[in-house]
Amino acid sequence: MANMLGNRLAGHPRVAGFTLIELIIVIVVVGIISAFVVSRAMPRAGESTAGYQAQQFANDLRHAQMLAMTWGKDLNFTTATASYSVSCASGSTGPCASSPVIDPGHSGAFAVALDNVTLSPATTLTFDIVGKPSSAASFTLAADGVTMATVTVAAGTGFVTVQ
Repeated sequence: MANMLGNRLAGHPRVAGFTLIELIIVIVVVGIISAFVVSRAMPRAGESTAGYQAQQFANDLRHAQMLAMTWGKDLNFTTATASYSVSCASGSTGPCASSPVIDPGHSGAFAVALDNVTLSPATTLTFDIVGKPSSAASFTLAADGVTMATVTVAAGTGFVTVQ
């Protein structure tokens, strides 16, 4: 060991490698580039939540449609500015004993409050016992006044899409 150290100090060439300063500079540059890439890839505030809530809204429309067919009851899907709920069009027995109805999926009231997202228009869409909606519908979900998603329900089939 002493001989190797003595040879190195005596002017023999160094072993190839990076200095500590070079490694630190590379790490800092990679950190800056990755921070920039991550910030560009992250959605704007409200965008991801609006997209998620639009998907959830569409899923709940489909779920209400399936419940109408399963229960053999006409169900009202009622929207408001920042919420929606499902209730029976008529009757007060069985699954229609409460309003909004109890969602068997989570054993709670089928009522949803949106988080920092507005929903328009405020309306009631009725699904009959074969899952057919009372009319075609188009719902807009917006965050901070900017439309983030549109959920449509086809008139004849009740097919739900998110754009």
